[in-house]
Amino acid sequence: MDNLEFLIQITKNYCGVIQDLSAKQLVAIPKGYKNNILWNLGHCLVVNELLINKLSGVEMMIGEQELALFGRDTSPSDWSDTPYDVIEKIVPSAIRIQENYESAIYQNYQDYKISPFGTTLTNVEDAIRFSCFHGGVHLGIIMSRIHLL
Repeated sequence: MDNLEFLIQITKNYCGVIQDLSAKQLVAIPKGYKNNILWNLGHCLVVNELLINKLSGVEMMIGEQELALFGRDTSPSDWSDTPYDVIEKIVPSAIRIQENYESAIYQNYQDYKISPFGTTLTNVEDAIRFSCFHGGVHLGIIMSRIHLL
């Protein structure tokens, strides 16, 4: 399995682990935490789009609303509406990234320092690998939150 297939599989796994959850469970914030399952899903979508598409100069599949809701240092406590539609965008976004990569669209990558991890992404392959790592971390967080419900 290559990194792009892995990225798609991670997004499918998100959908698999949440499929039996209610809307209430998706937005529940356990005591001592600042985010919920839905935020983690949207955050992964935003990070993938930013690191892979935006830094390659490719149009993102998301807009300013998703960036404002799910970017770094955001919280569901700031939401005026609950953005459940983000769930429907996760897998298509990963598939589009694979299609873009296979079409050789990602040619001009802007280096980006991932400060919490002390590394710099210098090409789209680095961004895809990091997105897989990041997605796996958040899949683990989502699974642990499910056990807290």
